[in-house]
Amino acid sequence: MKHIVLKRNTTPDSTILISRHRHDYVTHINANGETYMVDGGTDYLRRNVNTEPFEEQSIYTDALV
Repeated sequence: MKHIVLKRNTTPDSTILISRHRHDYVTHINANGETYMVDGGTDYLRRNVNTEPFEEQSIYTDALV
């Protein structure tokens, strides 16, 4: 079973959103007017869905091999 080591997304305007712990709810209003969010830190994966996609950059334990 793989685990999240770092929760990170990049929005279309290149803003990096990082959720560092379980209830670290991070938001950003992008240049396109949409709000992007990440939550859950290394405990669970939670993010919103937008019409313009974001870049998933989370790192999992299986990537550390």
